[in-house]
Amino acid sequence: MKKIISFFVAISLLALTSKPLLSATLKTMPIAIGSGKIKSYEKSPEKVRWESEISTAKAVFNKKPFIYTEEKGKGIFGKDNTYKSWITRGYYEIKNGELIPYEVKTEIKDKSGKIVFDLVKSYNLEAKKIVCKINGKTKILDFHQNTIDRDIIGRVLSNFPFESGEDVKFFFVTHEPTLYLITMKNHGKETITYKGNNIECYKLELIPDLGALGFVGAFVPKTYFWYTVSAPHEFIRYEGLESGLGTPVIIMENAN
Repeated sequence: MKKIISFFVAISLLALTSKPLLSATLKTMPIAIGSGKIKSYEKSPEKVRWESEISTAKAVFNKKPFIYTEEKGKGIFGKDNTYKSWITRGYYEIKNGELIPYEVKTEIKDKSGKIVFDLVKSYNLEAKKIVCKINGKTKILDFHQNTIDRDIIGRVLSNFPFESGEDVKFFFVTHEPTLYLITMKNHGKETITYKGNNIECYKLELIPDLGALGFVGAFVPKTYFWYTVSAPHEFIRYEGLESGLGTPVIIMENAN
């Protein structure tokens, strides 16, 4: 069933990626500079599945301004529910007040230190292509305007137009790697319990645009993000699949 779903999703997305984006766009700047921690669990916050440290910094490459992102994590992760460690590095050029993806690298190791997943996504703005090298194989995706890499999605959603009530569309590149046309739906305000306190948040839902094959969505758990109502709209929580079909539904929280 998972293979059938993946097939239908892939065919649908091929047709969808040529559609213009008619809704509001998601701004990628400003972006918070600094470091933080994330923890993940399935049901109980006390039973941590994995933890990671994230950082965002300014950089210069070829005399051009860049943003450099990094995530280092370890713990139980993936379909096989085994211990892994990983590092993801992202490079984004600051151009005309927005972030343009340049390169994103992800390396995952098992408990023995063996590399079990190696991915490099190189974004070529001139050719409008994304060259993905995954475990020695090459996959090429189209590079559209308003494309956001999975690596940075949690950071830039702080710029979502929460107060307007509008939804946002953008192209989303995962670490599979796969290209999706996404609607980020604004569900308005919701009070949630976080670290034992009630906190007012904006709730967002990430929805893949499957067109005529929307029935496929019935097989995919919903994906939500929560950000504080108070500016600068800090990330609080994520709920959804850990890393694609077949992985568990998890909750990720800001652990700062």
